[in-house]
Amino acid sequence: MKKNVLIIIGLLLITPCHAQTVIDTVTYRFIYDFQAKIYENSNQLFPDEHWLDIGKNGGSKYYSHWHALRRAVADSIRSAGGDHQDILNEYQKQGLEISHFDYYVYKNYPEPDEQTVILSTAENLQYDEKMGQDWELLDGDTLIMDHLCRKAQTTYHNRTWTVWYAQDIPICDGPWKLCGLPGLILAARDSKEEYIFCCIGISNHVNEPMTILSERTMKTTPVKAHQTMEMIKNDFDQYLNSKYNGSFKTVVVDQKGRVTKATSVNCTFIESYK
Repeated sequence: MKKNVLIIIGLLLITPCHAQTVIDTVTYRFIYDFQAKIYENSNQLFPDEHWLDIGKNGGSKYYSHWHALRRAVADSIRSAGGDHQDILNEYQKQGLEISHFDYYVYKNYPEPDEQTVILSTAENLQYDEKMGQDWELLDGDTLIMDHLCRKAQTTYHNRTWTVWYAQDIPICDGPWKLCGLPGLILAARDSKEEYIFCCIGISNHVNEPMTILSERTMKTTPVKAHQTMEMIKNDFDQYLNSKYNGSFKTVVVDQKGRVTKATSVNCTFIESYK
């Protein structure tokens, strides 16, 4: 059988343009500084900027602002007929930061107490699940963004999380999938300190459309989605062979176009469905 050749430049995956559907209007926006351990063999924390948009009708959208900016640029260039190199050039021209966080979490969507998750990897994986965690309220308080915050803890998908929530912000939401406390979660970290969220900005009366991908998503289960995500990030050859029955051969090149050896990156993951 003739082999197709897929060239990956800088491990950036080429994806199609993304059509969006408006599902709500953003009223409040909470901006979080996000720090994450990306690779198992490294203690370095990688930064990102995340946004939690609260909708007028009670839903919310949580995502990496850096990832969203890069995706918008890529979609714009592709729709104008540009190619992969044009996209890389524009990233560099605008100085867009690299995001390692590819979750889009929609809480209270499509129904109350449910959440929709889209993993924007090589293919846009989408799944629905129940939202929320069981919390233990703890003694202690601290001040974040001039808001007095109380302490709480939970174990969720094999990670123990400690959070600080502001009772004077009566929104039962927070960064990523964390939610369900009597006030907005302004800070959170897991016990290993591999994932750290801290609110650094609040915007009122945003009045922007809240959107969700409306096509080119592959609906699946949480377990299958995370198995696929781990395969994509830790063994891309295995992923391609499983998807295309061995009809693809990968060639990895560096930023100067030189062929280099593909190795397992051993990524860490924020949650486990095992």
